[in-house]
Amino acid sequence: MADKVHGVAKWLSYNRYLALFAVLAIVGASVLGLMIGCASHTASVLDPAKQITQVQLQQEKATLESQLAKLAAAAESARQKALADITAEQSKVREFIAAEKAKIELMTQLAQTRSVEAQAEMETFATDANKKLTIAQEDLTRKDEKKAAVISVLMGAAASIANGGIPPDPAAAVGLGLQLVTGIVAAGYTGSRLDAARKDKVIADLKASPTPVSPTVPPGPNPTA
Repeated sequence: MADKVHGVAKWLSYNRYLALFAVLAIVGASVLGLMIGCASHTASVLDPAKQITQVQLQQEKATLESQLAKLAAAAESARQKALADITAEQSKVREFIAAEKAKIELMTQLAQTRSVEAQAEMETFATDANKKLTIAQEDLTRKDEKKAAVISVLMGAAASIANGGIPPDPAAAVGLGLQLVTGIVAAGYTGSRLDAARKDKVIADLKASPTPVSPTVPPGPNPTA
């Protein structure tokens, strides 16, 4: 046994470098085998405190892609809902604007119609008022002229009679006198008719009233006075 050990030692002494390379080759092969057989590890993306392999990393990648797809779908759904809400609000605003515009147009038309009616009414009132004023003024002028003529004839007749003569135009004096008397009688008759109408209205109001009242009706003018 000792001879075998001495022989091996002697061989190693003469072939030390070959023996060294052989040992290194064996060690290298062992390390390489261990490296090939043992998978690499890295920190987990989902849990950095955990070490994971390539296969586990791919699984985490698939998980992250699934989560990202869900987030994208949720974001798109939220965007579509927001767009739908905006469209609905825009529709409401357009309907409101259209309704308000229709109201404004209707009010404008009514205002224009009322303005035209008011203008026509004003013009009609002004025309009627001017016509009535003209008629009244002509009536006053005619009456003043008649009055002046009557006074002139009467004064002339009175002057002639006072001087012991006769009126310069007896027929004209008599005619104007008759016109004066006729005007007085017509005025008295008109006044009596108006007063009678007023009395009839008072009596009708008293009959229609639930509580009769005895009003004091002033006496009307005497038409023959």
